[in-house]
Amino acid sequence: VDEDELEGGGGSATLFSCVLNLANTIVGAGMLGLPGAFGGTGYVGGPLLIVVGAAFSAHGLTLLSRSATMVGVYPSSFYTVAH
Repeated sequence: VDEDELEGGGGSATLFSCVLNLANTIVGAGMLGLPGAFGGTGYVGGPLLIVVGAAFSAHGLTLLSRSATMVGVYPSSFYTVAH
């Protein structure tokens, strides 16, 4: 991948297609993992682990959002925040 391609955007995906792709990725992995998680932890441990995982995910998103605001480059991406 050329470094110029990462900075310039230039893609043709719509916001709707990006949201669908992200939802498909998240739901697909969750659908495969949930039965095993509930089978190993039970009806109390399974939902508890889901809530803990959601809290960690929300905290990570908050940290990423704060980092993007501190960097001050718009539009923000993982690449621009890291550099």
